[in-house]
Amino acid sequence: MTVWNMGTRDSYLLAAILLFLLPPGLGVISIHDDEDISPEYELAAGVGYYRFYEKPMSWYEAFKVCRDERGHLAVINSNKEAKILKRLYDRYPTADDEAYVGVHDFFQDGLYLSIFGVRLDEEGYDRWVEPGTQPHEDCGTVIRAKMEMSYSRCVEPRPFFCEIELSEAKRRHRRPFSSCIKNMYTWGKYKLKDFSDTLRR
Repeated sequence: MTVWNMGTRDSYLLAAILLFLLPPGLGVISIHDDEDISPEYELAAGVGYYRFYEKPMSWYEAFKVCRDERGHLAVINSNKEAKILKRLYDRYPTADDEAYVGVHDFFQDGLYLSIFGVRLDEEGYDRWVEPGTQPHEDCGTVIRAKMEMSYSRCVEPRPFFCEIELSEAKRRHRRPFSSCIKNMYTWGKYKLKDFSDTLRR
């Protein structure tokens, strides 16, 4: 993945480009009626709607697929939600045992955030299968066995989870994606070229 060391003007430009490419209020997704949601999504009462994609894709492609369905890569907020995803995962025994979720460290190596720009301990689920990170392993995954977090090169094809949140949960918990973009103004290293290229497709 290309690493950009960017000046202030370039960082503002990149933020503007991403905000233009992403749908309005990505972190506060439009409220859905049940009939608006694909039947491929399964409702977990009181938690949200979930879909597992067995076909492997890169993290960037998976992000776009979930976004195009008016959802997002799943962000695990609790042990309860992890168990819900585990049950869904186990219906696909032939799928790879590592799947993408909505976590990354694009802005600073080793600082893993949700796609909403929130630290994982603040999201409510921060269980890792191993400490530390390797170069270029910038995208978050979960390991099927114990639903512990891990990391992967973002271009590696893997299965993934999409999530559409309940409207009440969104109003209570979610922060706009713009809060994540604002962090770009203070970090000096960016690794978003592949991500922005995918979103342009």
